[in-house]
Amino acid sequence: MGDIHRFSSADKLARFAGIASVTVGSGNKSRNYKSQQGNRELHDIFKSLAIR
Repeated sequence: MGDIHRFSSADKLARFAGIASVTVGSGNKSRNYKSQQGNRELHDIFKSLAIR
């Protein structure tokens, strides 16, 4: 992952890690889906920390 200061915001770090949801919508309806992009190893670390 490198230096954490290379991300200008927490949202950009979440997107890099693959833990930011993807919002898809049309008209008045929208849904959030799990992102299929990002660093999968980092995503698994965040997931295991959240479960603990």
